[in-house]
Amino acid sequence: AMSTTNSLPQLIPYPWQQEQWRHFINQVEQNRLPPALLLNGAEGTGKRHFAHCMAGYLLCRTPEADLACGQCRSCRLLQAGSHPDQWVVAPEETSRHIKVDQIRALSAALGKTAHQTGRKLVLLEPAELLNINAANALLKNLEEPAKDTFFLLISDTISGVMATVRSRCQRLTFPIPSQTLTIAWLNELGFNTDAEWVLSMAAGAPLKARRLYSESVNEQLTLFYSSLWRQSELPVADISLVNHWQALELEQLLDWWLQLIHRILIRQTGCHAAITTGNEPQSGFVAALLKIETLAQGLNPQWLYRFIDKLLLLKGQYLRGANPNRQLLLEELLLDWCAIVKAT
Repeated sequence: AMSTTNSLPQLIPYPWQQEQWRHFINQVEQNRLPPALLLNGAEGTGKRHFAHCMAGYLLCRTPEADLACGQCRSCRLLQAGSHPDQWVVAPEETSRHIKVDQIRALSAALGKTAHQTGRKLVLLEPAELLNINAANALLKNLEEPAKDTFFLLISDTISGVMATVRSRCQRLTFPIPSQTLTIAWLNELGFNTDAEWVLSMAAGAPLKARRLYSESVNEQLTLFYSSLWRQSELPVADISLVNHWQALELEQLLDWWLQLIHRILIRQTGCHAAITTGNEPQSGFVAALLKIETLAQGLNPQWLYRFIDKLLLLKGQYLRGANPNRQLLLEELLLDWCAIVKAT
């Protein structure tokens, strides 16, 4: 027997995923697990982790207490990323889409005999980035699945997954968990500073909130919100401010801007749920964000809605593969923002 002193960490679902895990285990025990599952829900709810837990359990030789054992040869191969019966399909580094050649290569590989437990596993993500030819090639696998072959598709934006693919998968949905559960989890990890503020910034998504606590993201957010705040205090637009945003991903910037405006609009409608910790926020970006929110209460909502439309349009184009001139685009957005702020 292998020594347990060097056993691998077990793949354990997050605390808010217990209901979905019980459902999955029941399906496996009753031999009713569908050949294709589509894991969907908001970004940051842990779908990928859950899919890896499922894969670990299905490929484990000796599962214990409804979890992969973390010790058998199969678990060790998975941990090393070299399990011969698991395939992970995602866009290649140079591409924004999953291409037909990747699906054809997968189909050829799936035709061979399984090496370990007899089961074969495909993790595909994000499902919304399958291009049309790749999706059509995948349909053949989904319509006539080989015995003991399971597809786990992951999607943050289920509306973007082709209807033909969606209809051939059983859905497993991951809603935003309760605030109490998430804050307890963040506290266990040692993230108790401004937990409610940070969670509200992450729109309730636990893994997004955890990421906001990382030093680099906190610094980037503080930089972004502080520069918007500084801009509001200047008599004219200072487009050189965008030079400070070079380290930020464009999609991330658009998201943060959208989030900020969403919060401002909620505040303006008076629906803003006050966070009653009684403490002044301590993390840098929360303090900077609150400064802007306070300033922005008097902004024209119609202009803010127009700005949201523009940001969403740009984000959609970017996700579909557009490659805009980053500098010019950010300068234009900053000028738009200044026009809204100065119009009050």
